[in-house]
Amino acid sequence: MSSTIKRETIKQEDLPSSFTVEVAAKYLGIGRTLAYELVRRGVIPSHRLGKLYRIPREPFLRWQDNCGKEEAAGAGGQEAASDVGGTREHLRRV
Repeated sequence: MSSTIKRETIKQEDLPSSFTVEVAAKYLGIGRTLAYELVRRGVIPSHRLGKLYRIPREPFLRWQDNCGKEEAAGAGGQEAASDVGGTREHLRRV
C-alpha cells in the first residue's frame, strides 16, 4: 500500500498583503517551527502585534529574492539551484 503526502503550495500571486508565519512556511516549503524561529531571529521580515506575527508581502518577497541572489553570487555567478529561489540553502546556513 502506497501513501502519498500531498503538500499544499501557495503561489506568489496568491499571497495577501500581509500573512501569518504558517502561510510563509507553506510558501517556502519549510516547517512551521523553523519559520517561527526565523521570524523570531529577524531573518524573515515581520511585525509583531501582541502575540501574533504578521509578515508583510513586499518585504518578504524582496527578502526571498535577495536569498536567491546571494546563492547565485556564492556559486561564482552561476545560477543557484532553484529551490524557493535558493531560500532553503540560505536557511541552512542561518
